Amino acid sequence: MNAFRGSFNAQIRVLIVLTFALVVSSGLGFRPTAYADPKNTSFASGEILVKFKGTVPTRINEFDRVRLGIRSLKQLDQKGVHRVKLEPDISVAEAQAILGQDPAVEYAEPNYYRHLALDPNDPSYPSQWNLPIINAPAAWNTATDCAATPVAVIDSGVDYGHPDLAANIWANFAETAGDGVDNDGNGFIDDSMGWDFVADDNDPLDENGHSTHVAGTIAAVGNNAQGVTGLCWDGQIMALRAFDAEGNGTVADVIEAMGYARVKGAKVVNASYAGADFSQAEYDAIGLLNDSGILLVVAAGNEGADNDRVPSYPAGYDLPNIIAVAATDPNDRLASFSNFGAATVHLAAPGDSILSTYVNNDYAFGSGTSMAGPHVSGLAALVWNANPGLAASQVRARILDGVDRLADLSGKIFTAGRINASNSLLNIPAPPSRFAVSGASGSQIVLSWDGNYSDAVSVKIERRESAEGAFAEIARVSPGTSVYHDAGVQTSRTYSYRARANNGQNDSVYTSEISATAVSSSSGGGGGGGCFLQSVLPD
Repeated sequence: MNAFRGSFNAQIRVLIVLTFALVVSSGLGFRPTAYADPKNTSFASGEILVKFKGTVPTRINEFDRVRLGIRSLKQLDQKGVHRVKLEPDISVAEAQAILGQDPAVEYAEPNYYRHLALDPNDPSYPSQWNLPIINAPAAWNTATDCAATPVAVIDSGVDYGHPDLAANIWANFAETAGDGVDNDGNGFIDDSMGWDFVADDNDPLDENGHSTHVAGTIAAVGNNAQGVTGLCWDGQIMALRAFDAEGNGTVADVIEAMGYARVKGAKVVNASYAGADFSQAEYDAIGLLNDSGILLVVAAGNEGADNDRVPSYPAGYDLPNIIAVAATDPNDRLASFSNFGAATVHLAAPGDSILSTYVNNDYAFGSGTSMAGPHVSGLAALVWNANPGLAASQVRARILDGVDRLADLSGKIFTAGRINASNSLLNIPAPPSRFAVSGASGSQIVLSWDGNYSDAVSVKIERRESAEGAFAEIARVSPGTSVYHDAGVQTSRTYSYRARANNGQNDSVYTSEISATAVSSSSGGGGGGGCFLQSVLPD
């Protein structure tokens, strides 16, 4: 096997580098391409995105049209966002300044680039270590089929003829392929297997390799005695090409792809890309996905940075249908390259040296949060297909609440966890994280834990009064609460505690035990004086 490495242009300061190390698993190999923004800027020149006020888009007045040298005006979505093409002598900044003074314009912004994630410096492994570690085999004992839950992959296209993917490629049965007619009336002619928004045609073939790798993790055909398997053995990958052969794309193309996914029935959208710039138009497009009950799974980014402080988009948008995913390595630790964020990055998934499908009927190893995201997209499809009556919020909650708590993720990731496919499928929550004695006095002992569950999860507290005694439940703390004051204690006595989560259907495993002694403060104050012991995470 040969390892191939590329790199981003070091001068492009706006790129979030989602690392993607590729090692081809056959002698055919491939030629890596380095990322480079062809215009050496963060946005496309000669065009701008404009959102008009009101529900009905307002036509740009003729005075502005002349001043801006507008050549074309294309509506991208039902909210009235337009892609405006400018004459070469009009800069984006000038157009933005002029339109900003128009009372009919809500906002005008550059058409920012988005970039796919390649270029790892991480070791490769010759097997799918990532699936057993997330308990996928146990999940497959319950379900392997995702065929009724289409997953849109907004990326560089898909090698839809790959023998390990072809059977799981989404088909638009409302369209008659090759007849030159828009049979389903959606504005796309002969879109029988998705669309290429870069070339604006009906052939979303992958010219980069990134998306084919992503697609294989979601739904490479399983149990077919060939190649690898995805989380979904049977599935539907909707190929939506919004990134070119070099991994570059724009918000405008992403928005159109999101609109296509929404109209054509995708339940999950995988977005393994990122950029440093906030886009209101992209935010609004994701909001439309949310309104339609569609989950968006996004890569956290590979800067090794704190997304809470320096956001990466779309992971940084505060919308309820987003799951932002960090990457873990084969040692079940946060990958060295992975971004994190205790508030904005929700969970982690394997993303270091992941074996999956690749272009030209090949297979390759890849590393990056781009590789972590599709584990979550595949899991979402698996959960939803087995439970079609669930709302998007419930699927999301099952995935977040079902993680395996990892000490290395505590304080870095919202859930402090890496996905557990079986727990999510069976709706088993994780135990409370950072269960601790946060204070004690002669009259009470205070217990605390992280409040990183969905609104459906309560916590059961159990206590025993001696080493030989039995544990008994003393409280069930309502969802959204992360502290409990045990006032039923006696001064100078030592108590042991443990806790488990409950979602109304199932209990989690127990936390490790913690002990504290109710001791009055020597100063007579109402504070400490007792033990301050923190539990370790369960094995």
